Parts: sequence; C-alpha cells; structure tokens
Amino acid sequence: MTSPERLVLLGIFPHPDDESVVAPVLARYAREGADVYVVYATSGERGVRPHFAIPHGQTLGQCRRLEAEAASRELGIKPPIFLGFEDGSLGEFTSPPGKVLRDLTAALEKVLADLRPNAIVTWGPDGGYGHPDHRLLQDVITQLVQSGATTPNLYYFGISHQSLQGASGPFSGFFATDARYLTVHVPFSDADLDAARRSFACHKSQFAEDVIAYLDRFLTQAWSGRVSFRPWFCQHPGEKDSTDLLT
Repeated sequence: MTSPERLVLLGIFPHPDDESVVAPVLARYAREGADVYVVYATSGERGVRPHFAIPHGQTLGQCRRLEAEAASRELGIKPPIFLGFEDGSLGEFTSPPGKVLRDLTAALEKVLADLRPNAIVTWGPDGGYGHPDHRLLQDVITQLVQSGATTPNLYYFGISHQSLQGASGPFSGFFATDARYLTVHVPFSDADLDAARRSFACHKSQFAEDVIAYLDRFLTQAWSGRVSFRPWFCQHPGEKDSTDLLT
C-alpha cells in the first residue's frame, strides 16, 4: 500500500516498451518525488523481431520482463508490475464472451485499489497505431474509471496532426489526435529526455540500434519538449488547458 502523502502516477500498458511514448513524463514525476508505476498486462511473449534470435514463447517473455525492469531503473520509477495475461489474447473469442477482458478487469481493479493512483496514463482509443491489445486495454481502463473504481484523472497519450507532418518509417502509422483535444501538455527536462533515451535502449529484443535511433528522432520531434495527452472525458475541446497530470 502506498503512503497517502505521496502522489502516485500509474502507466498502464499491454506490453513492455509501450511506456516509451510517455517515458520522459514518467522520469519527470519520479524525479520530482512521485511514486511512479507501470503495469503491463502481458509480457509481450509474441513480440518476435528479425534482429533478435529468440522465438515467441516463455523465454522471450522473460527476456522482455527483464528489459522492462532495466527500463524502469533508467527512468527512476518503481519496478514494473506484470499481470501475466498472454500476449495477443485480450480479444480472443471465449465462452462466455469477453472472459479474458473480465479477468483483466478484475486484475486491474485490484492493482488500482492497492496503489490508489492520482492519475493514470495509457494509450487512447486509437491504440497509437491501431494495435488491438492497445485498444482493448484502454477500453478496460476507461470502463473502470467511468464506473468510479478509481481516479477520474485518466489521460490518453496523443500526437497531433501537426506533429505527425513529414513522419516516415515504422512509426508513421500513428493515428493523429485533433490538437483541440490535446489539452494537457506536460513539459520535461533534458535529464528526463536522457533517461527516456536510456530506457529505449533497454528494449533490445524489440528495438535494433537503427530503430532506437529512429524512435528517438520520431518521438523527440512529436513531443517537442512536452508530452501531450487528452483527458478521457472532454466535453469541450480546449476547455481546460493544463501543464500537469497530478495536481
């Protein structure tokens, strides 16, 4: 159980390395004294990459867990929490329908009750670039927030159309968010960006050296010194501009 005096920021993502899109923000709040946690629904055991000679399965999942632990250390945040769901399984057909998502809901509900976060960050409805696990996990988190089970301070990571202009390469497939909805822009320091870059390099099973360099360029351009978010419940675009998640 966390201390009630400390602010808690919680990132919730399906796979190790997904936290990369908000990494400087995680580093910033940890540096400023908040308790920062990242929860992963899966170990990413199906994330096979051509440059990394481990097939999908338990061994790759364990490797990715170790990488996530190393990335957390570089960011200065708490050790990661793994929920143990199978990579790629969140949308599988079950009887009764949605059993995996119901189990995920229960597991997340317990984590939220234990950590009592002041704010949560995750993928938006777009899933970044449409990944089904990203989208489904966001659905479950939003369901828990709108049910009153946890803080209403839920923020979806987003990239505006303007920030994606001229993007090329593997991450150019990101879905843009209308800038009017991106009303929370969290600035970060050079030290936070350096921590994020070190954390990228920990995910060696996913990012070859050229991809790490590309990811750095792409996100540094998209962020432009601040990570942008959309509040999950936004009645009027641009109504509440902010520079902070936790207050």
